[in-house]
Amino acid sequence: MRRAGGLPRLLTLAGFLRWYWRRISAPAARPALLLVFELYSLALRSPDQYPGLLGDPVDDWRGLVKRSGVARSPDAATATLMLAALRGLLLDLAATGDRARCTRAMHQLAGQVESRR
Repeated sequence: MRRAGGLPRLLTLAGFLRWYWRRISAPAARPALLLVFELYSLALRSPDQYPGLLGDPVDDWRGLVKRSGVARSPDAATATLMLAALRGLLLDLAATGDRARCTRAMHQLAGQVESRR
C-alpha cells in the first residue's frame, strides 16, 4: 500500500534511500536540487536571514534509522553518517551531473545499510 506521493507505507532505510534518490536525482528535479544547495549556501553565510533552514535534521534521521532496524538504539553518529552520505552524493550529482556514477554509489550505500541489519 502506498501513501500520497508514492512513498510505500512500510519501508526500510535502504528502501527509503533508494526511493528518495530516484526522485531527487531525476533530471526533472535538477532545478530543485540546485536550489537546495543554493539556499544552504546562503543560509550558511547569513543564518539570520534564513531561519529554520539549517535546523538539525539528525533527529529525523535517528528516527528513520531506528524504524529501519539498522540500529536498535540509533545514535547521532549513525544518523549523521546517513545524512552526510546522502548530502554528499547529491552535491556530487549537482556539481558533476554524473547521475549514473552517483546512482551506483547510492546503491552501494543502500547495500551497506541493508548488510548491517
